[in-house]
Amino acid sequence: MSQDWKIFAQGITASIRTQNGQNLGGWLQLTGSKRRSQLAQLGGQLRGVDADQLVRSQPQLNDAVFGPVIAGMVAASIAISNGDFEAAYRNVKNSFAAFVDFFSSKESSNNWALPTLRVLSEDLKNTAVMAEQATKDAGCLRDAVNELSSRAFTNIYRDRTAITEPQSKRHGIFIIANTLFKLYFKMNTLQLCNKLIGNVESSKPMMDNLHLFPAIDIATYKYYVGRLKSFEDKYDEAREALRLALQLTPLSEVHNRQRILACLVPIEMTFGILPTMVLAQRYGFHEYYYLGQAVRMGDLGTFNELLEANRVALIHHGVYLVLEHVRNIVYRNLLRRIFLLQDQNTRINLLDVQEAFVAVQQRISLEEVECVVANLIYQGHIKGYISHKLKILVVSKDNAFPLSSIVTKV
Repeated sequence: MSQDWKIFAQGITASIRTQNGQNLGGWLQLTGSKRRSQLAQLGGQLRGVDADQLVRSQPQLNDAVFGPVIAGMVAASIAISNGDFEAAYRNVKNSFAAFVDFFSSKESSNNWALPTLRVLSEDLKNTAVMAEQATKDAGCLRDAVNELSSRAFTNIYRDRTAITEPQSKRHGIFIIANTLFKLYFKMNTLQLCNKLIGNVESSKPMMDNLHLFPAIDIATYKYYVGRLKSFEDKYDEAREALRLALQLTPLSEVHNRQRILACLVPIEMTFGILPTMVLAQRYGFHEYYYLGQAVRMGDLGTFNELLEANRVALIHHGVYLVLEHVRNIVYRNLLRRIFLLQDQNTRINLLDVQEAFVAVQQRISLEEVECVVANLIYQGHIKGYISHKLKILVVSKDNAFPLSSIVTKV
């Protein structure tokens, strides 16, 4: 057998003997690494080898608990090297199932293996995605969801050990929940997310002790909750979740912070909090900065042009419709500019408003102007009323454009 296999077998054996879940996960990792893992490289060397027989022939690996886990991952590596992604998924699924049975066992504390649970969950998702892309069939994705929810989530969640105890199996619940979120978003089955959130957050002791979980797991969970709440137009809840996700993500994790901010910044804009040039330069969000400047100036034409120019990217981030809501603040700021230019005259002719819209490249009828203004009054962006007879907007002498309507307390 090759030297690489001997090193792999020794690494696995040492990790299990010392109960080092981080190292065990590293040896078993098949996908998701920036460079090919040791196991992925072995797949090409072991083509034509029966993984089960190979593992059984190694006394140090032929363990009743970990033997099936190791054999399944080795078989999956060989399948990937052969281009058989469905077989790869099936083998990872077998490994994952055997590992979950071990991890959720009540006989002893197996929480040392939490990092391994994270690796195998990610491999289960990734190989399911690879199989789906190869076959154009989402069957493996659906099967992975079932495996994660019916076996892993259920077995781990039903552990009744107090969450404050180190041996509580529930310390792995966010690993499984986050993998399910990724699959739900991939499959566009977001209606299942709320059920998952309900199951997770029904445990008050767990939600009251989030500090006991790895920050990366809570940050990921809050990121997906925030995205979901933004799709539901629940911007207060979305902002709260995304802010916590950002807070828990180290400054060194620039890519992850970019992903969070790509969703958070547009939501902050709905509250009138606009991105700075410092943020734009640090994270490459220049389009958000210039959109923010258009909002500040009430420049509807530039706002619309930027929204259309960046339409594909904004849809990809899931924030295009969020920024559509920001347009009302652009309207509000445009009317405020008219108000200031007319020496704060409390009677604003709607024809002047129509001309202002035309000036910023927005052709609009007088009836549409009335609708826009009426909506702004309804939303609290303007304090006043419309005189339909005189075609004027009458605004309050006191705080006609209340800032509190768009900027709320943090």
